[in-house]
Amino acid sequence: MDLRIIKYLNRQLDHKEKEAFLRDVRRDVALKNSLLRMINLDALTELSPAFKDEKLGSGNYTNFIQRIRRERFKQIVKRTVGVAAAILLLIAGTWIISYKSFIQKSDSKQELFVQAGQHAKIILPDGSIVWLNANSHLIYPSIFLKERKVKLIGEGYFKVTHDSKRPFVVSTEKMDIKDLGTEFDVQAYTKSSSNSVYLVEGKVKVDFKHFNSKSKYMKKNQQLWLEDKKVYVNDSPNPDYLLWKDGIYTFENETLKSIVKKLELYFNTKIIILDESLKNNRYTGKFRSEDGVLEILRIMRVANYFSIKRNEKNNTIYIDK
Repeated sequence: MDLRIIKYLNRQLDHKEKEAFLRDVRRDVALKNSLLRMINLDALTELSPAFKDEKLGSGNYTNFIQRIRRERFKQIVKRTVGVAAAILLLIAGTWIISYKSFIQKSDSKQELFVQAGQHAKIILPDGSIVWLNANSHLIYPSIFLKERKVKLIGEGYFKVTHDSKRPFVVSTEKMDIKDLGTEFDVQAYTKSSSNSVYLVEGKVKVDFKHFNSKSKYMKKNQQLWLEDKKVYVNDSPNPDYLLWKDGIYTFENETLKSIVKKLELYFNTKIIILDESLKNNRYTGKFRSEDGVLEILRIMRVANYFSIKRNEKNNTIYIDK
């Protein structure tokens, strides 16, 4: 194996070495395939069960605090702990509420904001667990009384504690999703034309807002899409799309146009494809969210080359031939 692949993945190549390596990758099919295999393998190692063990995460809380202090975020951590100590104590090993995410608290409700490129996991007052994707906002009461209802803007994965007397409701701009105790993913970004519900376990009822449509009752392993006031149901969605909870973004045979729309949501940046012929090029792969939008695009162009330029002033990325 070309040792530059390892150095590239470990960010040990300087700018000139990286550009030379990527030029060789574009010319050498075998080298390209080796790199793509290692990228996927590298991404999958992020999913080690040892790191997904919630109890282990709680046990490593002290180490987490020490690491953050070494990185000179001591004051930020103190403020976060002061507002939400109970939440931080229950963070799993792979999940850290970023210092860029923050919680606002009042007598009646709490709000969690997760900024671009970040993700977080929290435990609600009833014991339900919520993972929040980048650029997401969750509003929930300090105490659940007669009903358990939260408001979501963005994307969240919900593992709901069973309570037959108090259904759990996720309210978005376009839908209300109701269940008693199950697991499901809701995507409801305000900037996106489509919203979706992915049911992992149990059953949910979906009510639609702003237009007349019958409620939909979903079954396990179904995905519902709402786009332009039309409802679609997929009976065999790709479970890898839920890997965002583990910091992995998955694309399967998706067009560059479609991927760019998602990256804009996740990283809060504008991406403009200048050459129309590039929009329908398709890509498949798994990418670490922590690498950032530019690195994800650089890895993608290994398969089909395109140029990347970024304007820092207007936070815009331009893609061209």
